[in-house]
Amino acid sequence: MQPKFNMGDRVRKTKGSEWQGRVVGTYSTTLTPEGYAVESEAHHGSVQIYPASALEAVAEGGAAMMLVSTDLIRRARQAINWHLEPHSPDEHEATMFELTALLGEERPKSFGGE
Repeated sequence: MQPKFNMGDRVRKTKGSEWQGRVVGTYSTTLTPEGYAVESEAHHGSVQIYPASALEAVAEGGAAMMLVSTDLIRRARQAINWHLEPHSPDEHEATMFELTALLGEERPKSFGGE
């Protein structure tokens, strides 16, 4: 029998609580002839096991790769802002503005120590 998924495939739960990640192992029991261990993309090192019937493949690239949380974007923007000096000549200011735009928020009126 051909397995539904291979090691390293991106998968997600189809019902109930959410879980998305990569297949890192397999298992088989009398009740679950084909099961997979899935490491979370959001919480590295966290693994859950699911029967094959509870999982579906996730496409690589495109919108599926937009897994960055709003909180992570805010923290990155804040870290950049803390290191900014007014009218700095490097790309930090532009990067901060791009992150702010991703969040759909207004540009800060001043820099440093947001």
